[in-house]
Amino acid sequence: MQYFNLANLTANNNRVMKIILGSTFDIKDIVCYVIGYIIIVLTEKIVRRKD
Repeated sequence: MQYFNLANLTANNNRVMKIILGSTFDIKDIVCYVIGYIIIVLTEKIVRRKD
């Protein structure tokens, strides 16, 4: 949604919606999401081994 600038197209002057949708695209966000996903998957594998 950030890549396509959806916040400015749909939220106009609604600041809360711009915050929720995100008003700018940054590749660092994607990298952080991927790192978070990897951490969750690894944690789940470790927990399942203990059971």
